[in-house]
Amino acid sequence: MFSTIKNLFKPKEVRSQPSIIDFTTINNAGLGLERTLSGQSLTNERQLEISSFWAATAHKSETIGKLRKPIMRKVDDLHWQHEPQHPLEYLFNVSPNKYQTAPFFWRFVVTQLCVYGNAYVRLDFGPDGRLEQAIPIPSRYCLAYWNKEKEERYFVVMDSPYTQEQTLPEYRCIHISGLSLNGVLGENPIVYCRQSYGLTLAAERFGASWLGRSINLSSYFTTPTELGDNGRQNLKESAKAYKGGDQAGGMPVFEQGLEIKTPALPDNSSSQWLELRQHQIDEVANFCKIPAYKLGSARQHNTFANLEQEGLNYCRETIAGITAELDAEFTRKIFLHSEQGQYRLEIALADLLKGDTTSQVANVTALVAAGIQTPNEGRRELGLPPMPGGDDLRLPLNTEPGSEVDEPKEDPEIVGESADDTPAT
Repeated sequence: MFSTIKNLFKPKEVRSQPSIIDFTTINNAGLGLERTLSGQSLTNERQLEISSFWAATAHKSETIGKLRKPIMRKVDDLHWQHEPQHPLEYLFNVSPNKYQTAPFFWRFVVTQLCVYGNAYVRLDFGPDGRLEQAIPIPSRYCLAYWNKEKEERYFVVMDSPYTQEQTLPEYRCIHISGLSLNGVLGENPIVYCRQSYGLTLAAERFGASWLGRSINLSSYFTTPTELGDNGRQNLKESAKAYKGGDQAGGMPVFEQGLEIKTPALPDNSSSQWLELRQHQIDEVANFCKIPAYKLGSARQHNTFANLEQEGLNYCRETIAGITAELDAEFTRKIFLHSEQGQYRLEIALADLLKGDTTSQVANVTALVAAGIQTPNEGRRELGLPPMPGGDDLRLPLNTEPGSEVDEPKEDPEIVGESADDTPAT
């Protein structure tokens, strides 16, 4: 009894908090969530069953996948120059590893980012420290850990049909994250969008079941008594007699108190199924930060002018945000220590901002005529080879800096002459 009371006042042992934070729960949050309120079980992969989400993911990944990724060398504090002979130029524009092309590699990385909120790439370096290959890791098989004492991050790749178990330090793993609440790992989008996506899947399942079962009765018959064999046969023959367009407007006569009625079953209009599907397209467009018209939305009355402006905004906001993260993360890890600050990877977003051919030619012509760029620089933008003598700026002859304008000089033949010396006419 005394020992029991003594234990009540005994100070509890304070356990030290672990210095390693495991993000396994966050990484796998979308793999085993409970059903949504609409009754749908949703995973990260099942998001792709939503046609609008598939279209948004494919559009972003294919847009970034087709862009050039030149290696740029620093010329001065304001200018960078393309370095086509750099060893990494081939790696990120042709083949980053033994089994993937560069466009496929970049599409995979962006797809992982859109679906899971995080994308990972393993970097393999040679004995001289030069990057030899970059291998993307499926996001569901990579876990992030944070060491609070050392303030550093490392990644654990799980054993799977596609990967071998290994631990990667920070410098050997490219990590691209989306929206983050902890500054270490991107949030899994399915955790926050699952109710909306679940409603979309439920609406598609409802529509598919409705059309598959063909529940679209035009009319049916009722009778106060049971029909005999003769009554059934007469009803069948009467129905056949007034079937078809030639019998439209006829007046059938039914026996034994038969009545024809129209069912009160909901159709697509009364159930607002089509409106719901349209709303879900707009929802996915909002979540994915992509113009709704690219996903097939028919709500807006678009013209060429506002479609062009929406496309530019999409490139400057959504695509530019992803490419900026890719540029920064790859640049800080793929170059040698001696190249840090002198080289960078740049995704050529300017290729998306170019207009049609007529607009490009007019823009280049104006820049060359104003002396802003040389003719060969303009020809390079149009994909044309350089021409002899095209590396000099063409300055207009009718303009010059104000500081170089001299005072007007007087003609010596006119100086000293007076009005009296002017010959009479």
